[in-house]
Amino acid sequence: MQNSIELEALKTKFNYCQERADMSSKTQVELDNRIVQYERLYKKHVMLESELAEAKSKVKVVGVFKINLDKMGNKVNLLEKKLDEENAKANHLK
Repeated sequence: MQNSIELEALKTKFNYCQERADMSSKTQVELDNRIVQYERLYKKHVMLESELAEAKSKVKVVGVFKINLDKMGNKVNLLEKKLDEENAKANHLK
């Protein structure tokens, strides 16, 4: 009788340990899946940060081009005025 009680206690303890091991295994699988998700998200984040930096760099370059274009436009306007003045002088001398 004592042996059967001890045997039942051991079976109960074994079943409990088996359930805990199954839960631990499921938890490990879930943890592994989350790690994979995190790694994917991190790679995507790094890629997006790189794209953002590149876009900011392009915006700066466009700004510089715009400033240079404005300067060239001002020079063209000055040259047109000078040309008009020279044409007016030439017409006046005729």
